[in-house]
Amino acid sequence: MTRRPRTGRLTATSIAAIAACAAAATAAAAATGAPALAFAPKPSVRALAQDRSAFFENRVTHASLTPSGSAGHYRLVLRGVPRTMPYYASHPLRVRGRVATGSALHELFAHGSRVAAIERHGAPSAHDALAVRLSRPRYSAASATIAYAATALPKLAAGSGLTAHGQGLDTTLPASLGPTSVYVGAAHDGQYCEGWVYGDAQTVADWNTISSYAKWPTDSWATTPSLVTSGSDGYVNWQSDGEDGDGCHNSVTLSYADLYTNPPTPAPSITLSMTYKIGDKASVDCPASVPAGWATCSYTTSKGGLFDTDLTTNFTIAEPAG
Repeated sequence: MTRRPRTGRLTATSIAAIAACAAAATAAAAATGAPALAFAPKPSVRALAQDRSAFFENRVTHASLTPSGSAGHYRLVLRGVPRTMPYYASHPLRVRGRVATGSALHELFAHGSRVAAIERHGAPSAHDALAVRLSRPRYSAASATIAYAATALPKLAAGSGLTAHGQGLDTTLPASLGPTSVYVGAAHDGQYCEGWVYGDAQTVADWNTISSYAKWPTDSWATTPSLVTSGSDGYVNWQSDGEDGDGCHNSVTLSYADLYTNPPTPAPSITLSMTYKIGDKASVDCPASVPAGWATCSYTTSKGGLFDTDLTTNFTIAEPAG
């Protein structure tokens, strides 16, 4: 195939190097009392509450979980609650810090309930972790307590259900929990399937025609498959979100469209797909080669969210060797 000249691009390695330098500069500024770098602001509490990858921790010395009403419904009471609570986020950047407990609870529950993990410290593995949906928090700074309405989420415990720290989910916990952490996460507990297509500037430009895409009827498009360009660089991105209590699936077909060559008719195409069911391992399909040797495809996956419910797949399309 005839190829047009390559152009320079910002590689993942250089981006990582810039990020590392920025982190070092920010740490140095903090150590000397200088102001933090302007391009690395601390996320607002509202932004963190809207970030699906973020979760907040209530870590206390004593907690109780007592039945309330019908089966699977509880009243969760935390005692010895600090006035600030740590947060952790992993996408698009890894950040951590602390925010005022009252402010965090206000933003987290402003529009309804939240998925959460209850983790008992030092408890037997059969009774140390439970997936719940929390609502109606009642926080008292004076008495250092929080009371939640909690509903168990048994579907998340099915199969290989795990917390973000790798603890296997259980179906019940005792009424007296002892030292406990409650990790408050996203508003929804459906699986998320996000895809990215990377390559050098030339290859991504060749495969930038999105000829078709599909998802499960129970999914909704958070990001419709689209080409994103920045200077001479480009990539394809999409994401479908499963409804509460359900998995996710999507597929995207890319066709070859290089203005500098004359590909055969019909043009070569690559169909990329991913499926992530609750309690199951992820399934990803990326053809290793395309007819006539027009490209090769490979991928890596990562998971995030409070219960590893978010699947991100990075597809790489490259020219075949030689």
